[in-house]
Parts: sequence; structure tokens; C-alpha cells
Amino acid sequence: MTGQGSLMRYTLLLLVLGSVLGCAPKVSFQVQRVAKTPLPPAIRFLTIEQVSGTSGEIAPPKDRGEGGGFSFGGKAKQLIPEVSTFVAHPEPSSAMADLVRSALVDALSTQSSLSLLNTTPGSLLLNGSQPDAAEVAALTIAVRYGTAQFLKREQVDYLVMVENKGTSWEQQLLAKTGTAIAESGGAGFEVPVGYVERFGALEATFTLTRKTDGSLLLPPQTFRSYYVRKWGGSSGGTHLAPKIRTRIQAQFQQDESTWDALLAEVDVSALAVQDPDEYLAQGLHLRRDARVPMLRLEIQARLAKDVSRRLLQTISDTSEAASLQLLSGDAVAVALMQGNAYEDAIAWLQGIPRGAEDEYLLGLAYEATGQLRQARIHYEDARRLDSGNSVIQEALKRMR
Repeated sequence: MTGQGSLMRYTLLLLVLGSVLGCAPKVSFQVQRVAKTPLPPAIRFLTIEQVSGTSGEIAPPKDRGEGGGFSFGGKAKQLIPEVSTFVAHPEPSSAMADLVRSALVDALSTQSSLSLLNTTPGSLLLNGSQPDAAEVAALTIAVRYGTAQFLKREQVDYLVMVENKGTSWEQQLLAKTGTAIAESGGAGFEVPVGYVERFGALEATFTLTRKTDGSLLLPPQTFRSYYVRKWGGSSGGTHLAPKIRTRIQAQFQQDESTWDALLAEVDVSALAVQDPDEYLAQGLHLRRDARVPMLRLEIQARLAKDVSRRLLQTISDTSEAASLQLLSGDAVAVALMQGNAYEDAIAWLQGIPRGAEDEYLLGLAYEATGQLRQARIHYEDARRLDSGNSVIQEALKRMR
């Protein structure tokens, strides 16, 4: 017997096999991002004055023209009761406010050009030398958080498949894929299957004022983040209005899209083959079971981290770890960059004739060393030579 997740698993098998044959090499380093709406240059410090949770309705994400997207589960099926609004209540909002503060403190400490003065609302500043008040921005945070959870059963279509031990794995894969497609179309017999569906909506409004006189440094900045996921049951069934679920998944869960999730799984599977000890040390053998629901606290932490990151990217220059793809340009340059010898890679690439891929590699080496202006120049040169390359286009998007 096989379930609707079969097609995903067996498609993944093909990708894993491809990964063993060779994945595009990547390099990891801190990516520098310029603030979208920076605070005045004189502001170098931030203090958190007040954090509170409030009640009220949270607007759903706006329609940006998302289509239905590709789904292994077939057409969306509305489960009862239907949820089409997110309503925040004081108690969960207050608890979420503490998580937002913690996420912001963590991001300020590791990613931002601003320095943090205190971490607890209402606390006294540390003893010793203090900055001039004209250099300090005071932050207040108002948080709304709405959440819901459903633990129920629904009818899921199944087919019984008999496997012939004499068939090749390719034939078995084809048969299982066909069975999963038939199940997603409603073929087979119905079996009641348990499921858990959880979703949350977070709205955080950040107000930044001058420490000296309380005047606004920027208009209040409001960020919203959403999450929805279902474990068990049919992949098409949902209590959330399908259009809202589609928008949330397209706008806020790109890292969990079908393709990205498969690619991430390929990386994990490759690690299991190439370095089994590291695979076990990271606990990846325990975390890969898609039937195990995320904790509600994990969802809350994800949302808090998202709004905090977006605030900092708005008001200050930031840096964050990134794993970026290398194009198959000059072999010496690629080897140098894989060994984190970026300065040597720059010197080598400057001395050879360069095509689009080498211009991209040179831009990436400059970006890795924090020379963003030079990086952009060479990314633009790479785009002129190969305007349709999506990796080059993504690099230029980072520069903007």
C-alpha cells in the first residue's frame, strides 16, 4: 500500500542519484546587505524601550498574482471548519512579543551595524561610559499573533500495489510514481487518516524615536509574517482558505517550496553518503521524517526571526551567512574559492581572459571579501555576456 507522498519520495530518489553524480559546487561566507531606509548616520546605538502584545485582526497576505503552483496532492480540498481570518488575543501576543524581542536581540548582536545598549524593556543601562543620547535610537514594539491548530482525520485515497521482485528498480519507480498520481486523482479506496494542521500569523509594528526628544526617526514600520503546514492526511486538504494558503506558501515559505525542499533533501542525502559521521552528529537522521509535526514554538520562532530580520534590513546595514553557487568557470579560480582563498582567486582571475562565468566568479570573490562595488561591476559584466543566466541575475539582485 502506498500513500500520496509516494510521488515526492520517488521523485526525490532520482534527484538523490543525480546528486551522487555531482552537485554544483558552492561557497559559504557572510553576505553584506545595504539598508533599504537607513537611519541618520549619527544614530549608532539602539535601545529597546517597550515590548507589548495586543489583540485584533491581522490582515492576510495580499494577492501578488500567485497561481495554484504545482502540487503532488492534486486540487486543494477545503476542510471544515474553514479559516479565512487571523485574530490575535492578548496572551499569545504577549508571549510572542518576548520571542520577537529575543530574535531582534540575536539579529542585532550578530548581523547589524547598530550596537545594542540593553536587551530588556525598562532595564537600566550598563554602568560605565555611555554614548551621547544624540547617537541613540529608542525602539518600541507592538505585537499581534494569531494561531490555530487542527488535529483530525480525513478520508484519503489509496491503491494496493503488488511488487514483482524480478523487476528492475527503474520499473518499480515508474510503477510507484504512476500509483501515486492515480491516488492523487481520487483512484483507489478511502482510508481515514489522521493529520495535524497548524498556522500562525504575526504582525509586529516597530517605532523608532530619538532618545533626546522622542521625535520619530522613521514612520512606524509594520511587518507581517505567516506560516501554514499540514502533517498527515492528504496534501491538498486544508482548513485555511486555499487562496490564502497559496499566498502564504508563495510569499513566506519559499524555502519549503517543492523544488527547494527537494534540493535541500538532495544536499542532506549527499552528506549521508559522503560524511555519515557528520550526518549523524547533526541529527539529520531524526529530523527528516516529514510525518513529525513542527512544535508550535518552532513556528513562532521562525515568524519572530523573519520580522526581526526584515526590520534590520530596512534600518541598518546587515550581514548574513549564505551558501552561494559557483559557476563552472576557470578551474584554478574555482579551486581557490572552494578553499576560501578569495584574494588569490581575485589576483588569478584578473590575469586571465574572462567569459561570463569567470566574470561572475570574480564578482563573487569580491563579494566574499566585502568589496561590494567591485562585485557589482563584475556581476554586470557577466550579465552583459550571459543575460539569461539566473545565477548571475540573483547575484545582481543581492547587490541592489
